[in-house]
Amino acid sequence: MSDRLSYHLESEQILSGNQFGFRKNRSTVAQNILNFHEEAGRSQQMTCLISIDMSNAFNAVDWHLLFKKLKDLNLPTYLKSIIQHFLSERKVQLQGQTKKYNRGNPQGSSLGPILWNVFVDDLLHIDFGPNIKIQVFADDIHLMLKAPASYCFTQNSKEALKIIDSWTKENLMTLNHSKSVFFILSKKRFSHIPSIKIGNNSIKFQPHFK
Repeated sequence: MSDRLSYHLESEQILSGNQFGFRKNRSTVAQNILNFHEEAGRSQQMTCLISIDMSNAFNAVDWHLLFKKLKDLNLPTYLKSIIQHFLSERKVQLQGQTKKYNRGNPQGSSLGPILWNVFVDDLLHIDFGPNIKIQVFADDIHLMLKAPASYCFTQNSKEALKIIDSWTKENLMTLNHSKSVFFILSKKRFSHIPSIKIGNNSIKFQPHFK
């Protein structure tokens, strides 16, 4: 089932090209960041990379939302039915009692990572503007911005981060602000460290890109 779903998503080019986790023959995340940074440098701009962590993302996937996303995709009806049946039969045993559950990707299932890609894909189809690019690797969101000076990133990141914050709330996910960081990539020196926030939560500046 996972092979069928993966083949259909790739052959029909349903998933965004900016999604890199759990997919074959994709260029590396680091190379994509480097390409964006080099493009910024050609126009005498610097790059801000914001790495956003989602808390317990795979276990937080809401199946009702996932079914809706699957319904919106151009998938064969039989494939949607198989996936829905597969998930609807999931059970967990707690304190001697067996209960059905309706959240999270099945542990150890080859289908789980593919369903996660489907779940997060609509975020990558949002237009953030010409100087901003978003990509996802597994449960990490990377927001890349370019601007002529570092102080610009405070203002330029606000709307994009507001959109991401709204998406996570609408999809019943939670951002891990303490594990989220941002970097400044620049060939020229800069002294101003911008203030990057998601809502009222400040994102920590990391001086060295890893």
